[in-house]
Amino acid sequence: MNFMSDQDTFSHEQRWVIVSLILGAIMPLIDATALGVAIPNLAKSFEVNISKLQWVSVLYTITATMTVTLCAWATRRLGAKRLWLTGLFVFTASSLIAAISPNINMLLLSRGLQGVGAGIIMTGMQTVLVLSVGKPLLKTAMATMAVPTVLAPIAGPVVAGLLLHIGDWRWIFYINIPIGLMAFYLAVIKLPDNQERTPSKFDVGGFLFLAPALTLLVLSLSSLSDISTLKENTWLTAAFSFTLGALLLCVFLLHARQVGEKSLIQITSFRSYSFRSSMILLLLSSTGFYAGMFGLPVLFIQELGRSEWIVSLWIGAQGVGALVSRSYLKKMCDRWGVGFTGIMGVLLSVVGTLPLLIPDLYNHCILTSLSLLIRGAGIGLSTLLAMSHAFHELTPQQTPDASVLSRIFTLLGASFGPAGIVILYSLKWQFSSLEWVISGLSLLALACIWPTLKLLKAERRTTTRTVSSA
Repeated sequence: MNFMSDQDTFSHEQRWVIVSLILGAIMPLIDATALGVAIPNLAKSFEVNISKLQWVSVLYTITATMTVTLCAWATRRLGAKRLWLTGLFVFTASSLIAAISPNINMLLLSRGLQGVGAGIIMTGMQTVLVLSVGKPLLKTAMATMAVPTVLAPIAGPVVAGLLLHIGDWRWIFYINIPIGLMAFYLAVIKLPDNQERTPSKFDVGGFLFLAPALTLLVLSLSSLSDISTLKENTWLTAAFSFTLGALLLCVFLLHARQVGEKSLIQITSFRSYSFRSSMILLLLSSTGFYAGMFGLPVLFIQELGRSEWIVSLWIGAQGVGALVSRSYLKKMCDRWGVGFTGIMGVLLSVVGTLPLLIPDLYNHCILTSLSLLIRGAGIGLSTLLAMSHAFHELTPQQTPDASVLSRIFTLLGASFGPAGIVILYSLKWQFSSLEWVISGLSLLALACIWPTLKLLKAERRTTTRTVSSA
């Protein structure tokens, strides 16, 4: 695949590649939100308590996180297309097993397998996209995929409610089967298979360091997600798990530097100034996005006493802002450059978040929606810019590892965000929980200016080198 293509639009084959990727991605995205609505129905069907059903989500998270660590090695060994097909097959087949599960143990097993498929799908998606459409069209392609992938989690509860109305929880898994089969068929006939496979020895040591490190980090922070039931031992367990996970992650980084190309995930991508800056921006913007998605509904309902219907409209406005801004990402980058587009994203995030500190704002639903719309637009620009520009200076051979690293930073942001909200929510000294949380979100949005300025600096360096060589 020629990464320096001058095409301005997608070819017929590239359009079908994007459709296949969208179909594959919406399955785990809808599944994750839809299943929460079906928990009471599951408890009644299997006659088990809610605490045991928590493992339906926990096992999924553990296996998905551990699978992410294997994807770079598996891509080099199997190729991006074969790995993507494997992920689709595993997720679709495990959905069928889940749908016909006669008992809770079979359901737990199927959810663990679903996590494996989801880990491959959500990580391999970026590699396939980069290798299929090339760097010039990557921002446009990711913006195109953003529309259904952002709407999918929002639609999840609605789809679940409809399926539970006409049937039971099994239909939440049955619906994945036709979607998965269509995505698999399109992938077989439309995805290019032009990646050179370089079989390498599996890095056992790296896996034993990285897999438990990420699992401990994600689970320790996820354990803080229920504000109403936090206890002292929960904080201690989370702190211990987080510390151990962070230490194991540091050990893995030392191990990766030592073994070089034999590492489970090659970290040579970090030598690129643009990649480093993009990953920092992705971590901060993802943390802000997931913090807002988790914390703002809780604050609006519990602290302000607003109805769930009004809150859903406010949060929906934030999602609309993200969708609208992402659709203009490529045009803005072409006109103003990557650096100034990133700065625009940061400014919109800050301008949209700071007004939420004004108590009287919430008496005007339209103004609140407008503020959240602007906030969503800024975060949408920042996250997609970071994800797409990360590959700007990388070679095709570095793409699988960069995709995995991008996914890891997103997972960490998705864990840091809600955990940070819980900590801020627990602070009652001098200020209300609302003021603490909104101030934290504002500072987080403002912190994104640091990696954005680094991207601007990297862009100016590239421009200077181009002019000099000309």
